[in-house]
Amino acid sequence: MMLEKVNKTLRALSAAALDRIAPHLCVFCDQPTGDHTALCQWCMDALEPNLKGCSRCALPYTPGLLCPACQGGTADPEPALSQIVAPWVYDAHLSYFVQRWKYSKQRRLDSIGIKLMLNASICSGNHDIMMATPLHWQRQLDRGFNQSVDLCRGLCHQRPELRDLYGLGPHLVRRRATAKQSLASGLERQYNLDQAFEVRGDVSGLRVLLVDDICTTGATGAAMATALRDAGADHVTLWCIARTPRR
Repeated sequence: MMLEKVNKTLRALSAAALDRIAPHLCVFCDQPTGDHTALCQWCMDALEPNLKGCSRCALPYTPGLLCPACQGGTADPEPALSQIVAPWVYDAHLSYFVQRWKYSKQRRLDSIGIKLMLNASICSGNHDIMMATPLHWQRQLDRGFNQSVDLCRGLCHQRPELRDLYGLGPHLVRRRATAKQSLASGLERQYNLDQAFEVRGDVSGLRVLLVDDICTTGATGAAMATALRDAGADHVTLWCIARTPRR
């Protein structure tokens, strides 16, 4: 215990010294952030909170509690994915961040995603297990990392109550490579992801919390939730950074 405290103190002192020598710069404005993330408070305040999102699918700019689709229009009345939690609206600023983070492979920007997700009011007590959205091994080899795994690890570091939920054994795998979702339409996304995920381990009766970066149409979350519910999961929630408005 004493050694752990000493190590923690040394890490804090080292971080403070590094901030003086080479302060963290904001990914948007290139000004010092004042903390260990690459996002200053001014630029964070400029992002748009998803205050009027659908309570089920988090679609921004919903006129009531539920968007028209979730009210019984085109949505499944009993969807496999019970809820999407997305505290921010996906806009040009977050698109720039994602391009730098995922596609330019700047893993130091993980801290921004974690910082933004911690704004979500989600209760870990409502879930039994937390899972990262898997990448196919070819995509992960090309990218060099899975941003959803990095988010899970960072969230567990920031919120100790999540540590008991992550890495318990059961997990999802992407069993076939799919076309890039960012280039596909809504219908194409659904087709791409049909039976793309497989559950490894026993999830019978579990309340599952899925973690991803951005939710565009909800197709990926729905495909993962379908695989989990077919394997016996009781309830599936998706927690992400931001939700894209309807195109």
